Amino acid sequence: MDDDWAYALSVRRLLETGKYQWHDWASANMPFQTYWGALWSRIAEYSFATLRLSTLFLALAGIIGIYGLAREHRMSDRSASVVALALLC
Repeated sequence: MDDDWAYALSVRRLLETGKYQWHDWASANMPFQTYWGALWSRIAEYSFATLRLSTLFLALAGIIGIYGLAREHRMSDRSASVVALALLC
């Protein structure tokens, strides 16, 4: 919540102008997350809640992806679950 507004303004600027421009205050350059947030903002309305939901969806996809990757590398179901839960924590 400290500097989330800088990333949210990057999404708003993309929605308004159609061009990606990294906000000067943001410490990390995150074009994928900006486009992802803009996609969600086009589907729903632009708000911090919408951007938060888009981030939670990516987090869930990442946890499922790590679990699948662990199973693909022949980890047991229990071990893969522990790895996924560690990422969740």
